[in-house]
Amino acid sequence: MPFPTKLITTLKAHQGACHTLTYSTGGAYILTGGSDRAINLFNSTSHALVNTYSKGHGYEILSLAVSQNNNTFISGGGDRAVLLWDVQSGKYLRRWSEHGGRVNAVAFAGEGGNETTGLESVVVSASFDTKVRFFDLKASGTKPIQMLEEAKDSVGCLAIRGSEVYTGSVDGRMRCYDIRMGCVYTDVVGPPVTSLSLTVDGTGVLAGTLDSTLRLFDRASGGLLQTFKGGHKNDEYRIESCLGVSDHYVVTGSEDGYMVAYDLLEGRMVERVKAYKEGVEEKRKVLACVKVHPRGKQAVTAGVDGSLMIFGEA
Repeated sequence: MPFPTKLITTLKAHQGACHTLTYSTGGAYILTGGSDRAINLFNSTSHALVNTYSKGHGYEILSLAVSQNNNTFISGGGDRAVLLWDVQSGKYLRRWSEHGGRVNAVAFAGEGGNETTGLESVVVSASFDTKVRFFDLKASGTKPIQMLEEAKDSVGCLAIRGSEVYTGSVDGRMRCYDIRMGCVYTDVVGPPVTSLSLTVDGTGVLAGTLDSTLRLFDRASGGLLQTFKGGHKNDEYRIESCLGVSDHYVVTGSEDGYMVAYDLLEGRMVERVKAYKEGVEEKRKVLACVKVHPRGKQAVTAGVDGSLMIFGEA
């Protein structure tokens, strides 16, 4: 299946940088979070702005995750808070403020968290304070039910599959916690780990690092399966990369304003798409996040200038 490379439209999503974005379950909508403390919901087909969620965070939005049934989503921000939002009403239902630093990543977990039932019972958050906290959605209190404290520096990314929780840290380590067995496996990557994604079949973990390199690791052994580099620049900013089109491609943004796709099996660059027109200031070209539609026919990326760019098949 071809990778979507045709720029369909560019939307002004935020006043200031857009730090994170995600598709809803099924891909009908796009959620974006920015430095303007707002979360915007766009229709992925019509590109219309459906709703804005702005009365919650006091600082920038750094991470978003949508529940399987699309009724709720969670956000993490620079105000050290994690919020659970109701999509329809536009109001937040719960707030957890237990972290001692900005919240870099959030995810749903627990019962049905990776199935189709939408019964996620736990919220997981990773922070600059080096801690990963678990909050019970069924409990009335705000104290975490579990905390992971092995990281020596800021924890910047999360990935969850069943009872396994993967974390990436500025300390250059990728950790896999088997919550059911009560053990942790640590892989030394080297450079700061700023992005994590799991393959659809669950056998691989993709890690993005601040040396302009993406690495695919074997989930079971921790062995390095493939390296992706040469097409993108990522030495300074956190860039949310991903897998897309049924895991045919490894997709990332770049600090020079390009969206780059690599072939998963061969490791070679197959697409390098320019997202900005000439004349845009260099430091405003950084593509901070990229996601591919669940069906593979669309890709979205957003940058530090607040633009949301939607790509389709050429």
